[in-house]
Amino acid sequence: MRAQTEDILQQHIVGLAHIGITCDDIVNEVQQFCQLYGIDQDTVQWLELESEKYFAFICFAGQTFEFINSAVGPFKELVTKSLRAGGGLNHLAWYVKSIDKALCCLKKNNVTAGYVTQSGPIKLQNKKIVYLDPSSCGGHLIELIELQEVGDATE
Repeated sequence: MRAQTEDILQQHIVGLAHIGITCDDIVNEVQQFCQLYGIDQDTVQWLELESEKYFAFICFAGQTFEFINSAVGPFKELVTKSLRAGGGLNHLAWYVKSIDKALCCLKKNNVTAGYVTQSGPIKLQNKKIVYLDPSSCGGHLIELIELQEVGDATE
């Protein structure tokens, strides 16, 4: 019997990085989220692209919620083709000790990188990320994030 993706990953995960939520009206969605949880909207971190609010990051109860505007940005096509298109939970992102070790372990169990990062891990600022192919892990979109040390020689 094939091991579950979560069981295989458990030895590599060090914490939840964020929960990705897709929405068509990001401003309204963030406003409702803040109102529901009593969050000061001034604490919301926005990433704008071409003068459109593209990403919103909200910290609540020690966790980060990442809101993704499905109407704009370079991931527009990805989000609209997503298994979770139409709004709601899009993906879970986990911090891992080592992406390379996690992928090696996952590959032995037929779980592969893919989807957004089909050619493997990529570097973004001070982190390395990879998405797992949802077809190899029960239809779930999972992102793995490995934080790099500041000043790491590999950057």
